[in-house]
Amino acid sequence: MADKKTKTNTVKIVGYLKENNLEQIVNSRGDQVIRGSVIIATDALSSHKVQFYVAEKTASGEDSKDYASLLKLLPDNTITVASFLKENPEADFNMAANAASKIWAMARFDEYATRTGERVRSLVTLKGFRAGFSKADAPFTPCAEFDVDIFINKMTDEEDENGKKTGRIVIEGLLPKYDGSVDKIDFIAVSENNIANYIGKNYNIYDTVNIKGDLISLQERTQVAGSDNSEFFGRGASTPQFETTFVRERRIMGGSKTPIHQGEEGSVTLDFVKNGLAAREVKMTANGEKAAATAPVSKPVQKQTVTADDLDF
Repeated sequence: MADKKTKTNTVKIVGYLKENNLEQIVNSRGDQVIRGSVIIATDALSSHKVQFYVAEKTASGEDSKDYASLLKLLPDNTITVASFLKENPEADFNMAANAASKIWAMARFDEYATRTGERVRSLVTLKGFRAGFSKADAPFTPCAEFDVDIFINKMTDEEDENGKKTGRIVIEGLLPKYDGSVDKIDFIAVSENNIANYIGKNYNIYDTVNIKGDLISLQERTQVAGSDNSEFFGRGASTPQFETTFVRERRIMGGSKTPIHQGEEGSVTLDFVKNGLAAREVKMTANGEKAAATAPVSKPVQKQTVTADDLDF
């Protein structure tokens, strides 16, 4: 583990199929591939996008079980929340969820980072490798959970917009990859259940730890203060104003009681991290150059609607 990859980088999603954008294609090498994404809702406000690119054959030339499983999930074989609501405009989420396909997906965290000059952008996605229908005779419990090994690069007390500490801790974790680079991903140690307190006392930077927790992907709609007609008049005054906000977090709910300290067996070494960050920087620059080369000609910017499913994890 020290100089290769993390032992564990697993995300499990179980829920209602909200959207299905999978497709079967033949790639440039002539291989059959299923690519695209599914969006899985765990409730009316929470959903998670999982992206796939799975070939029919494994690297050793054998039939891929992951491909065979995804083949059954192609759009013609499923019912989505979105399609049900489109056909039944008066229906609510609960009605659509009851009719929609119930599925599970297994994925890994994957970072796509770019550097353009001084501007750095990091997008963390869920890279799926397996999915299928939930068994009818098995308990169906919607969830979005992760189990991952990380190298702690930073630990910071979280502060609100007024500079006041929230009681939570932001952990910048590094996830070693097969190509020798590292992904840089933030996790939140929550204040509940003594989690932030325990981690603050027992975890340190440069430790290697296992963390488990929940993916939080919420769309919250709140009424704008003063929009209860007391401060408005005229056309539209009878309609309260609302704001939609999105919450995307990886919340730690458990993990290693005893971290692996730097130099101990099983730790990710500082030399590996140094080289991994350098390799990440090379990839970031290359990604930035590629993005700049393929960018469309500048046009007047138009305001676009952003949904929770467009955001990263």
